[in-house]
Amino acid sequence: MSQLEKALLRLTSLPKNYRWEEAVSLLAKLGYAKDTNDGSRVKFYRESDKAMIILHRPPPESTLKTYAVRCIYQKLLEGGDLNG
Repeated sequence: MSQLEKALLRLTSLPKNYRWEEAVSLLAKLGYAKDTNDGSRVKFYRESDKAMIILHRPPPESTLKTYAVRCIYQKLLEGGDLNG
């Protein structure tokens, strides 16, 4: 099983301890580029299909809120990156 497959499998379990770094890494592996904005709202954009995911960077603790993990999951499902 590849690292990408493992990362996707972890996301599909909708974990409560999904870290910001995991999300950034997964989205990069799927071809998303992170906007260079320094604010708390971060855009991830994939040029090939114009897909965009907007997330709020978590405060000092690096665990994403449950709604953010669901948002990533839903966007990747809609984009065909995940099999429902």
